[in-house]
Amino acid sequence: MIGAVVLRNESNEIIYVGVELMDLKDVARYLHLHYETVRRRVAAGEIPAVKVGGLWRVRSCELEEWLDKQRV
Repeated sequence: MIGAVVLRNESNEIIYVGVELMDLKDVARYLHLHYETVRRRVAAGEIPAVKVGGLWRVRSCELEEWLDKQRV
């Protein structure tokens, strides 16, 4: 679930590498948190996210970086 999106052509050559965008339900499942907890933390700017078409999305690489910074 977390990571880059890699598309290959028929010859198995990489034609696109992109960042996976997760919706808040995916983030909640990944973090083992309630959806509303994730939504509030995103809205408060505590979890990095962007709005795409009016919906919150979290870049998987930014979520991993954020998690690394949360270590105590």
